[in-house]
Amino acid sequence: NARAELGVRTMKRMLRDNVTQFGHLEGAKMSRALMEVRNTPDRDTRMSPALALLGRKLRDFLPISRNNLMSDMWIALAEKRAEALGKRGSQAEAAWSKNTKELKQLAM
Repeated sequence: NARAELGVRTMKRMLRDNVTQFGHLEGAKMSRALMEVRNTPDRDTRMSPALALLGRKLRDFLPISRNNLMSDMWIALAEKRAEALGKRGSQAEAAWSKNTKELKQLAM
């Protein structure tokens, strides 16, 4: 129950801090605040909600390297995809240049 109360208190504080003087919610500031909450590690589990749910850190507004955003599974998948597309590209190039001939250089 204490954890739920803490979550409610956090959301109320975020809403109070991200409302204009006319009572309208500032969308960009609220999005940044939510992103920070999602990427902040819990003190007990040492995992952020994003890491627990998705297995990776979400991209937020702080500059970090791209490798820290992707887990090992996604990095391996991207490498395999690049390798497969490279093979396909070289096969396509061979097929396209099969019936071509070398042209002489144009005079300038």
